[in-house]
Amino acid sequence: AFSVTSASSWDVTRTPVGDRDGDGSPEYTRAEAIFRPQYELWREGARYAQHSTAFHSNHTGVPYPYSHATAVEGAGIIGGGMEEPMMTIIGGYDGANDRALYGVINHELAHNWVPMIVNTDERRRGWMDEGTTDFNDAVASADMYPGYNGKFGEFSSYIGLARTGHEGALMRYSDHLDTPGHYGVHAYTKPGSLLFTLRSMLGEDVFYRAYQGYLQTWAFKHPKPWDFFNYFNESTGQDLDWFWQTWYYETWTLDQTIESVTPGSGGTEIVIRDAGDAPMPTRLTVTTAGGETLEREIPVTHWLSGTRTATVTIPAGQEVSQVEIDADIEFPDIHRWNNFWALEAEELPESLPLSVRNGLVRFRTAVVEQGYQLDNVLLTGAVGRGASDINALSLEGGVEYAIIAVCDEECTDIDLRITNAADSALAEDVNPDDNPIIEFTAP
Repeated sequence: AFSVTSASSWDVTRTPVGDRDGDGSPEYTRAEAIFRPQYELWREGARYAQHSTAFHSNHTGVPYPYSHATAVEGAGIIGGGMEEPMMTIIGGYDGANDRALYGVINHELAHNWVPMIVNTDERRRGWMDEGTTDFNDAVASADMYPGYNGKFGEFSSYIGLARTGHEGALMRYSDHLDTPGHYGVHAYTKPGSLLFTLRSMLGEDVFYRAYQGYLQTWAFKHPKPWDFFNYFNESTGQDLDWFWQTWYYETWTLDQTIESVTPGSGGTEIVIRDAGDAPMPTRLTVTTAGGETLEREIPVTHWLSGTRTATVTIPAGQEVSQVEIDADIEFPDIHRWNNFWALEAEELPESLPLSVRNGLVRFRTAVVEQGYQLDNVLLTGAVGRGASDINALSLEGGVEYAIIAVCDEECTDIDLRITNAADSALAEDVNPDDNPIIEFTAP
């Protein structure tokens, strides 16, 4: 419960929600924020509600049907946020940044579509509720903050658990998980990741025709998982049962690897191995020594036939310098270290594992494309699980640096931190990944 007093501020605007009645003209609803003035970030709360409500109306294809969308600041009552029909109550977010507050207002108001309008069973099928909302709010955040990509956060969270081998299948009841602490991945980030994956696999036009059609068809009804699956099968005209079985009924993981790249008189043969159990199309980006980029795809039907390898041949006369699987990171492959091969890696010390050499080339190429120049300072060592290692660097003050860390195939997560002589952190990357990159300006 909450109360509004004369000490509260009430900021009100309106927002377009699309054509509710089919007369060809847009309708509007009231977007508003109620907050106490000491919570400075909330001065933008109505604008955040305005953007979220308009965006979700368009993105889902379901115009917001209610008279208002209200965000209420409730510091002292709640820390995060909680959705209710037409309103959400959210913490003060004092000391946070504006994107954090936008994110929670966006997420909680997005729940008006699922599970309020499309009324899924959020207790048993958390993925139909929170996973759909995670996807919707990530896409909305990218629209609000150009350059933001919520997909990577979804992937990283899911992959971190998938690598342990202890996740529960999505079709298991959400309140029956072996480890309740896995609920965040089970209900939020894995299903959110899968909607991004499905969108990339099908293409945006096909995906959104199915996605919006499903939400429109099941508005103010109670869909079950198979209603979602069947609608996509029918809308796309494809039998996607292999996708539902793989990602929703099982806990199989995707791990496609470049096994070998061999030049010969008949061309360069690239052998791809499916080292995981999740079948997916394989999208290859091949770069030649002349700088030409070639795109090749191995269809999922090849892997569904039961074979574990595929060979792609690049015609003679085109020297291959790099090969990468899923260069745009569209699918949640659990081991990206084996998705990249580079001829340049052969120039690095042979004492380093090939996966590390390839990773260094891959990520240093990415930072050079941002305008950095290579210093070619290479530090190596071995760090055990839970341990740390310290290396000293001499850096020039006022210069912007990027530092890359890559670990071998036995590593699933490594953190990177740069500190000054007083041991104060200047920058860090402690995300759950095996290829941290930090960018900072040396003091």
